[in-house]
Amino acid sequence: MKHHFNVNKYSEILGVDLTRKTRKQDYTYARFAVYYYLREKGWGLKKITDYFGYKSHSSICNGINQMRDKLSYGDKLAVDYYNMIKDDEYKVVTTINGIAI
Repeated sequence: MKHHFNVNKYSEILGVDLTRKTRKQDYTYARFAVYYYLREKGWGLKKITDYFGYKSHSSICNGINQMRDKLSYGDKLAVDYYNMIKDDEYKVVTTINGIAI
């Protein structure tokens, strides 16, 4: 299975620089939402880890678990970020050559 990922695209969608190393809530939630989304799409932990430049997949696992928990109890920021990613995927799927199908 071929995976395509453009960190700049997701940074633009979410309005935060996903490559910025910070623990500010909006940045961490955005990264967690992307980890969770990519994992749902079938990406392996190693591939996600490599894309974000981590040495170990433990940060990715932690982020995925935190996002799952936050989504389960309806945390507004987590839900908003996750929906932004899902909404963008829907736009891509329902459009061919710029024409809605």
